[in-house]
Parts: sequence; C-alpha cells; structure tokens
Amino acid sequence: MRFCKSQYFYRLILHSTRNGIYRVSGVAVNIRVTPGEEVLQAVPWDEKIGAIGYPEKDWDRLVLVIHPPEHDDTSSHDLFGYHVHNSCWELLTHHTMGETARHNLASVVRIRNLLFARAQERAAELALRVFVIQPDPANIKSIQSVIKRARIRTRVRFRIKGRINRRRNRLCYLPVEMLYPVVDYLSTDELESVQTAMKYYLGDAYWRARVPMKLFHEVRSVWDETLDWQFLCLKLERLSQTQDLAFRRYIIDQLDELQAFLSQAANE
Repeated sequence: MRFCKSQYFYRLILHSTRNGIYRVSGVAVNIRVTPGEEVLQAVPWDEKIGAIGYPEKDWDRLVLVIHPPEHDDTSSHDLFGYHVHNSCWELLTHHTMGETARHNLASVVRIRNLLFARAQERAAELALRVFVIQPDPANIKSIQSVIKRARIRTRVRFRIKGRINRRRNRLCYLPVEMLYPVVDYLSTDELESVQTAMKYYLGDAYWRARVPMKLFHEVRSVWDETLDWQFLCLKLERLSQTQDLAFRRYIIDQLDELQAFLSQAANE
C-alpha cells in the first residue's frame, strides 16, 4: 500500500543468496517501480542512513537489489530485497515482536509473503487493496496534538467539581489496593463519571496504566512526564476507534498475526 501517489519511504529486507544472510536496509525514497518488472533498485546497505533517488555522491553506500519474482526463484541473482514500508517497520519495532523479528528475519520474510498473499485474496472483504493510497500509519498528527494538549493541562487533572458528601460517599476511603481492582472493570467513560461522583482523582499512575499502549507507542516518549493522564487516556481511547486509526489498527492486527506465526514456528 502506498502513502503517496508516486513515491514513498521504505526499507528492504535484504537476502544474500550467496551466504544466506538477511539484514534490513536503510530508508530509501526512489522512483516508483512498476509491480512485476525486474528493475534494480539502489538502497542503503547501512540501516541507519537514507537515500532519495539515486544520488551519485552516495553511490558507494548503496547496493543494487532486485525484488524476487512471483515464483520465488532466487537463483538468478545474488541479492534480493523484500519491500517493507518504513512506517510499517517503525510500528514493528515498537511492537512486542520487534526484537524477535530482528533476529529472525528469514521467518519474517516467509510469513510476510504468506500474509501478503492472503491480504490480496481478502482485498474485497477488507476493503483494502495493495495499491490503494492509505494514510501513513506511523505518523498521525492527531496523536501528537492530543499529547501536546495533555502537556499543558498538568494542573487540570486535580480539579474535580463539587463538594463531596462524606456521609453518603465512602468509596474514596477504600485503599487503592482494593479500589483499583474494582474500577478496572469499568470503561474509561464510566470511570470518569465514578471519579466525579467520588470527588476523588485516581492518580496519574492509574490513568497512565489505562492508556492503550499497543496502539499508541508515542506515549512511551512522555511516560515519565507530568501531564494530564486522565485527559490523554480518554482522548486516545476515543481516537483509537476513529477512521484516523483504521489503517494502524489493520497493521497492528497483521503484526499480531505475524507474532503468532513466529511463536508457533519457535515451538515446532
């Protein structure tokens, strides 16, 4: 899937048929290659650098790679590359299987090809096609906007309107060891109402633990900051159900499936 009409940022999982080694290339932005044609592409050998087009000054740092044919015959060339969008790779590195994938790229390639074929077969059902333009799943502006707003609301989280009637409301007297397991059963919207009724802020640590981290790896960068964690949790949970996150949810689901395949292969 492309993120713009003519070009996109991507990496290649490089496979050297000469020595059987797999590694990840650097980031490349090259002219679009027509699917199915055996066109050589130049990508950085070093994972930490990037290249746009085919700059002559960087030619010594690039390697020529060809995409494997559909029949997967890799005997005609020494170096093949399997496309992975850089945004998808970024999401993979933040996924629980990220480190495992780095040390088992051969299995990642094998399962990637399997999932790719299955995605094509289910294209109509999923309303997703291989060459449909989709929003970048790794760089979603609305997420950064919510985090920015939470950063400037550091004192708001303590402001719970109204006065508590301590004769009628005893929940706030429960120790957190008992209170937290009870409120864990509530949705965040229900929890917000209960907290207002108790006139008691459950604390940054609790609201931080309720953030859906699987979808929002960006939160790790502000994990130790003082901000309005209740606001951040509520906004991100609502955002997680919107169309803005649809493509990211799809990618995360694919990574979950990939992890399941890898775990199964490791146990065989």
